[in-house]
Amino acid sequence: MAHIDLPEFEQMSPAIQERAKPILEKTGKLGEIFKLLAIDWFRGVKRQVCF
Repeated sequence: MAHIDLPEFEQMSPAIQERAKPILEKTGKLGEIFKLLAIDWFRGVKRQVCF
């Protein structure tokens, strides 16, 4: 099985942190699904694909 290092809030880009902040403030943590989406979103930005 593959292992993916998921980014923590501090490692995310400012644009992703902006989206993550309300979730973090409400729940106190970011789930694994959000972290996976953050990786995919970051790669999409590099390819100029909208989220």
